Amino acid sequence: MLDALAYLKAARAVGAPAAAEVSRSGVGAHVWIFFTDPVPATNGTICRRSNV
Repeated sequence: MLDALAYLKAARAVGAPAAAEVSRSGVGAHVWIFFTDPVPATNGTICRRSNV
């Protein structure tokens, strides 16, 4: 969960609109990054792997 919060903080630091969501298990979290225009899934994956 701390990794997700750090990722959320980094995304917001560079101006990327993002939100965190606690997973159903309550143990982990997901971070959602929002784009203004449609983005192919491969581009979103690249963004995720580059750690913003």
